[in-house]
Amino acid sequence: MLFLQSDMEITGELDAGEYDQPSGAHSRIYGCAQCKARIYAVNDAREGMASLRCGTLDNGAELAPAAHVWVKSKQPWIGLPADAVTMDEQPRTNKDWMKLEGIV
Repeated sequence: MLFLQSDMEITGELDAGEYDQPSGAHSRIYGCAQCKARIYAVNDAREGMASLRCGTLDNGAELAPAAHVWVKSKQPWIGLPADAVTMDEQPRTNKDWMKLEGIV
């Protein structure tokens, strides 16, 4: 899920790694220094935003997605609600992400 980085609070020690996305964006990926679980990523194409792995949240089941992205590569056995907002890929700009999230 995409969040404003300023809204996130993470405790514990983190490790980080760098990755160049196929789109050309440069990402920095953060994970737990103890168990190495990936927690979130930021990239230079979405300044101020963080892509958070919902499974790492204490209350992740309480959150509902604004949309399902990258559905063109989902497995055929994954079902989505008929009224779900879906996108074949992901929004390309920070402004489009914020619109999708209802921030602007």
